[in-house]
Amino acid sequence: MNDDKFLDEDLDTKPVTDIPGVEEADGEKLKGKGFDKLLQMVQVIVNASVYFAVIAVPTWQAVQFNIKSDCFHNFMFEQEVATNFN
Repeated sequence: MNDDKFLDEDLDTKPVTDIPGVEEADGEKLKGKGFDKLLQMVQVIVNASVYFAVIAVPTWQAVQFNIKSDCFHNFMFEQEVATNFN
């Protein structure tokens, strides 16, 4: 019992947020320091990543496939026409 009382008196039991230079993790003190802008930038990056993964990349791959497919068909048509005229 006596040891517990000694520890309670000697230990600094201040919350971490009372120490100068340390901010709260819940964002209340961080809002004025650009923390909300950081969250917005992270959200934009996440949204852009999802857009490219879900929409842009498959669309670009489909376009490239169609271009290659059209080039192949045009080449084969030209070969057939050249063969028929000779």
